[in-house]
Amino acid sequence: MARNEIEGLIILLDVGNNMNTNLNSSTTYLQASIDIIQMIAQRKMFQSSKDELSLILFGTIDTANELWDGS
Repeated sequence: MARNEIEGLIILLDVGNNMNTNLNSSTTYLQASIDIIQMIAQRKMFQSSKDELSLILFGTIDTANELWDGS
């Protein structure tokens, strides 16, 4: 890929109650997922600072999405 091209990456993260289950004795699935996303974001920033990254959370009770109709 030529360096003037921009990549986009979309990460979907479940933040529902089930993600608070222990993965092992020291971390939950949610914390492990956050750690991995952080590593991906840092790598993207240092290697390809022009690339775009989007993080979408699902499993939340509240939303700030103007398009959501409440159903």
